[in-house]
Amino acid sequence: IKKKWMKFTELLRAKDYRSSYFMDDDSFYYLKIKDNKGGANKEFGSSNVTSLSHWFRKSYVQNIITN
Repeated sequence: IKKKWMKFTELLRAKDYRSSYFMDDDSFYYLKIKDNKGGANKEFGSSNVTSLSHWFRKSYVQNIITN
């Protein structure tokens, strides 16, 4: 998680505000922008950004439950 957080903060500093982060990685964890109902815009530096939600991949959680 620490490596993901470091990469995420680098992307934010570079003003890379995409709709999801780490979605394409073969990873157990990713970040997504909340939908219109739950994601209130916030100021980050001089830009408006939408709140992010933290997700674990379904396969990762299923593996924990099964094993």
